[in-house]
Amino acid sequence: MKKLLSIICIFSTLLVSSFAKNLFNNRYFEIYATVPFTFSNNVVSLEDIFFTETGQIIIDMERFSKIPDKGFAIDIDTKPVAGFKLDIPKGLVFGAGAGADIYMGMLFSKDFFDFIGSGYECGDEIALKAKKFNADAFAYVKADLGWNTKKASLVIHPSLFVPVFHAEPNNISAVVKNTEDGKFIVDAVADLSIYTNVDIAKDGKFTSDNFAENLKDSALSNAGFDLGISYSWDIFKFLRIGAGAQIPIVPGKLKKTTSLSYSMKYELNPGELITNSLNNDSSASEGEKKDSTESENSEQKKDAIFTDTIDLGTVYSINRPLKFSISADLHTEHEYLSVYGKLGFTAKHAFEPSTKLEDIPNNFSVDYLLGGRLSLLGLINLDLSTERTDQIFAHKATVGFSIRLVEVNAGVSLASTNFLKSFEATGVGAFVNVAVGL
Repeated sequence: MKKLLSIICIFSTLLVSSFAKNLFNNRYFEIYATVPFTFSNNVVSLEDIFFTETGQIIIDMERFSKIPDKGFAIDIDTKPVAGFKLDIPKGLVFGAGAGADIYMGMLFSKDFFDFIGSGYECGDEIALKAKKFNADAFAYVKADLGWNTKKASLVIHPSLFVPVFHAEPNNISAVVKNTEDGKFIVDAVADLSIYTNVDIAKDGKFTSDNFAENLKDSALSNAGFDLGISYSWDIFKFLRIGAGAQIPIVPGKLKKTTSLSYSMKYELNPGELITNSLNNDSSASEGEKKDSTESENSEQKKDAIFTDTIDLGTVYSINRPLKFSISADLHTEHEYLSVYGKLGFTAKHAFEPSTKLEDIPNNFSVDYLLGGRLSLLGLINLDLSTERTDQIFAHKATVGFSIRLVEVNAGVSLASTNFLKSFEATGVGAFVNVAVGL
């Protein structure tokens, strides 16, 4: 009886596995949504951050003495998208979607952080300057139009995008001085130019009145156009190759500008802070507690000041990134085990009149992806991968669950703009993808 049950189980497993991939994964129609987010830096890792019993956060400042020569980099990236897709084997591919691309990157010179990590002589003056800063936000709608054959698929992705804003620095800097009487003085200034298509500032202050409505009204007249292409070919039963591209065709337009100015001066007396802290500790048993910030420490801060939004004399043209990639997927029958890879590049602000020659290295990125997947009858998938995308290195683990009608994929990653630091959790990322269909 046991042998018979074993034979039935083995036969059932083989029978299910012979069509499980098509049964569970190949939906003809689906509605999907994906929400990814990545934050990274190239210096401080999670293990350098400690939490005390009282809830205070302590950072190992010695890390800042080991900043790479290029400086301290911070990057934030998110690209949510939702849509629907009809995908018929040996037939039509048709779909539509909408999403957003939001990115912010900063790179600071290392001198100030050398001071934090290693210290300087009294009276020394240290300058901190932003070597790079840019922020972009786009909203877009796209279509998917293509055809599947028995072994190949070609899909084009025309997209109409609207630039929401672009920000770049006129000056972001700070001067730090360690005075002979032991004081620590910080004098910081930030001056940004912000390009938009709607009024975002009035009477020196930021305003979001009717922002979404005004953006919608100006969308078509300021929209740009780019064209995506994706191709895949099952060259052998065990090997699929592919290529993809995103090509700017017509730049979007930004017709308004405003400036943001902010300054701060702060004086800190570390000796007095330590004295007050010790006094607090000694008086704690007597039920007394002084404010450790009661000292000669002072802060002179000027609120952020916006200039009123004005029309630009010359339209600011802006594109979504130029991208190109080739890929390969080596897999077993039914794709229960696969190894895949991709190699390509991303060029931000390509073909824009305002792009300067010295900005090209900061805007260009060689991208790659190398990963493996283990699939259990198409029901549960586990992916482990390492990649570099948009100048961010990431090591990602993804778990997926699919029963054809519903598919959920979720992943987490360690990320950094520095390859070696990406293994030390100097940044984190997460994403979730949900699809429902037939």
